[in-house]
Amino acid sequence: LPDVYIILASSSDCSIQAFQYSEKPVWGIQFHPEIEIDEARELLQRMVDKGVPTADLFRRVLASPARDSGRIKTIVDNFLAATRRR
Repeated sequence: LPDVYIILASSSDCSIQAFQYSEKPVWGIQFHPEIEIDEARELLQRMVDKGVPTADLFRRVLASPARDSGRIKTIVDNFLAATRRR
């Protein structure tokens, strides 16, 4: 990101998971808590059907049972707390 952004969250899988534009109250977050399991499966199946480069990965995901780590509430709460502090 350009220097005007502050990285708020990252992981070994995603170097920028949340960020803030340092000069304005603008934030971004990289995940989709709004999607339901059935919707996610439909989206992944459409991508497989289109033959996207990651289709093999999506096929493996579709073949596995859905899992909810329960972490989304913590992630959203922490993100909202960070936006209030800035």
